[in-house]
Formats: sequence, structure tokens, C-alpha cells
Amino acid sequence: MKRPQFNPKMLVAMLAVCAAVAGLASWATGLNFWVLMAIVVAAILINGWVATLEDEDSSQRENDK
Repeated sequence: MKRPQFNPKMLVAMLAVCAAVAGLASWATGLNFWVLMAIVVAAILINGWVATLEDEDSSQRENDK
């Protein structure tokens, strides 16, 4: 498995988008901003992890053929 490359600009951009989404959701629902921010960041990280697992699984299937 390749080691992921760390890009600080991408991290800042992701956090800015997460903050914007959490801010809009907080404004619309009245829920706590920080709770929503944690949920959005966790959802994006889990989504990326699952996508990586799916990519690795599909590449292993192609190699088995």
C-alpha cells in the first residue's frame, strides 16, 4: 500500500469546506457548530478510507484474473 502524500493546502481547503458546511447546517438547524463540524470531518475521512479500500479490492481482483 502506498503511503498517502500529505498536502497542507489540501488539509486547509478540506477544513474550510467542512466549516462552511457545518456553519450552514448549524444556522439551518440550530445545532452546535462544533458537533456538526466533527460529524462532517469524520464523514469525509471515513468516506476517503472506504474509497481507498474499494480501490485496493478492485485492483486485487484485476490482478487475480
